[in-house]
Amino acid sequence: MAAFLSVLIRIGFLPVWLVVAILYQAHVILSSRKLRVSATALSPMTMRWLQHKLGLRQDGACAKLIKVLPNHSYAGLYATAFPVLLGHRLTGFVPKMLRYPYEGIPPPSHSSSVRSTFVDAAIERYLPGVEQFVELGAGYDTRTVQLQHNRRIRCFEVDLPNHSHHDAVERSDDKILAGQTLMGRTVGAVTEE
Repeated sequence: MAAFLSVLIRIGFLPVWLVVAILYQAHVILSSRKLRVSATALSPMTMRWLQHKLGLRQDGACAKLIKVLPNHSYAGLYATAFPVLLGHRLTGFVPKMLRYPYEGIPPPSHSSSVRSTFVDAAIERYLPGVEQFVELGAGYDTRTVQLQHNRRIRCFEVDLPNHSHHDAVERSDDKILAGQTLMGRTVGAVTEE
């Protein structure tokens, strides 16, 4: 019954949602091109944000960072996710793509949330006793912020120039997040200078 009501909510919002989703995606693409930062890195981050908003995983750093990224609109993201958030609030229903692991092979459309859940589980299983953690292709991933804060692990993020969230923040005109503290750690970047 919860799934049915949640689907009805999403169907009711479908016309408005389509317009908002198209405008949001266009804004992300255009802003990312202008700032020369990765737009594709937003997909996993938005899934982690949605999982956080639904209470499926705690990621306070992601919730803070996504509000100030210069290559997207937080209001647009929230409006795009609103039917799912409302459906969850009224019925408790969580869409299947956010409930991994489940039986069967996940479709490609579930890859961002599946990857996030899989990596979180692998870290929980294999990380005890580790003192340093290196994340390759870090992009907008905020996992290392939590690892440093919650477990006091020394973390290093490695990514190509123009792909990391640190670079996007440093490129923003207001530098709204650079030098700010997320969960006890100061955001910054090591450059090639």
